[in-house]
Amino acid sequence: MSGFPLLTALVVWPAVAALLVLALGLARSGAGAAVRAAAVAAALVELALAAAAIGPVVAAGGAYALGERVVWLPYLGIDYRLGVDGISLVLVLLTALVGVVLLFTFDPARTPRPAQFVALLLLAEGAAMGIFLALDLVLFYLFWEAVLVPVYLLIAGWGGEGRRAAAMRFLIMSLVGSLFMLVGIVGLGTSTAPVLGAFTFDLPDLLAAHAVIPGAAGYLAFFAFALAFAIKGPLFPFHAWQPDAYAEAPTPATILLASVLSKAGVYGFLRFLIPLFPALSHRFADLFILLGVAGVLYGAFIALVERDMKRLMAYASLSHMGLMVAGAFAMNAVATEGTVLQMVSHGVVIAAVFAFIAMLEARVGSRDIGAFGGLMTRAPILAGFGMLVALAALGLPGLSSFAGEFLLLLGLFQRSAWMAVVATAGVVLAAAYVLRLYQASMHGPLSGRAEGDGVADGGRVDLRARDYAVLVPLMAVAVYLGVLPRVVPDRVAPSLAHVSAAAPAAAPQAVGAGTRRLNGEGRA
Repeated sequence: MSGFPLLTALVVWPAVAALLVLALGLARSGAGAAVRAAAVAAALVELALAAAAIGPVVAAGGAYALGERVVWLPYLGIDYRLGVDGISLVLVLLTALVGVVLLFTFDPARTPRPAQFVALLLLAEGAAMGIFLALDLVLFYLFWEAVLVPVYLLIAGWGGEGRRAAAMRFLIMSLVGSLFMLVGIVGLGTSTAPVLGAFTFDLPDLLAAHAVIPGAAGYLAFFAFALAFAIKGPLFPFHAWQPDAYAEAPTPATILLASVLSKAGVYGFLRFLIPLFPALSHRFADLFILLGVAGVLYGAFIALVERDMKRLMAYASLSHMGLMVAGAFAMNAVATEGTVLQMVSHGVVIAAVFAFIAMLEARVGSRDIGAFGGLMTRAPILAGFGMLVALAALGLPGLSSFAGEFLLLLGLFQRSAWMAVVATAGVVLAAAYVLRLYQASMHGPLSGRAEGDGVADGGRVDLRARDYAVLVPLMAVAVYLGVLPRVVPDRVAPSLAHVSAAAPAAAPQAVGAGTRRLNGEGRA
């Protein structure tokens, strides 16, 4: 694929597919099934494009591969620059996989305006790809902002009864974080331009030049970036938007938020904050670890008492995101590799969990745990897959979550033994709330609405074909990463070493030709 702009294709193709889907919806009124089939085909193309990046990234080691760079606003030092390494590759693959399976989690015949709905999902996927591929800070900011629009419209237009308030809270808090990050980006460019001799917002250039913001401006920029990433994660106590957004959003949007977009926050810490501000990151690492561990406990305890299944897993996701932030700021190889593995594992498993909850809601007509009971007798295959999903969510050895959590906690223990112990207690609570959800719905005598006919598909209770299309690939990845967990750390370890080596404590130097042609990349 030499000469083919693969990374640009990953960003642009979903937008092109969204336009095609909209055209199909306008041309064939009521063709919901055809719209979804076209969207699935487009998402499979996106997955194939993502898979095509594996070989070049492996060959590049820890350097960026498939670099694309075009001068955009030269007088401001803003370029269109994309690149992929091990860290971004695993998240690109996660995004592409989730982008396929989430299209099977809704019924187009029961979804109003299915063409617009699917088009917004595709647009959000393309913007998420841009977040993970952008190497220019301004370009990264534009993708960071762009993803808000389709997600807001999905929640506000197709969500539950409280969708408007949830969508507005999501948008306002996200915009606040984004504006603070913009202040940090401008401050970074303004403060470093006199030292570097030119404006630049290019991440590799800034790292190669050891760019440093002195004094109070450095603290301001550091916390501006940190706030944006903490809100997106979300990190306790900046999570106020998350439970309502997850609960009120339609299932595909919830999966996109929980599986992909929440990882953008942790990715931001690993890719931008820690490398750009190494000294401040080390100074305030204990603060972020404390907030992360507090989120682990807070989310776990709320999940123990929640009755709404989606809200229960929203708080469970908050707990797991806190653990990942703590792992990122442990700042050792074991914890960081475990954090990235857990990002991928959580993305896969939480998608399966929310899909499973949607299947239960479609059959029983409720998300309240009290409305369920004894579904195992009527849907044994559903119950079997549900057990596998539950075991993956609680971190059973042999499944992906165990490997990620083990590495992460091992690395966190090297940083702070007592924080690791507290975080482990929170992880143990996961078994309680996950098994509570599973037992309430599957075990015991038939009770509540489960005694009646299934709500969807003419009374059918057990799995349908599209349900297999969701659960089988997700659980296959969970099993694969549980059996061969080194696949992800082996890919990300060289990239993590490259990032940490790019920001040693050294005096800034001017940006020259050497830093403008990193890894053999040219400018178009």
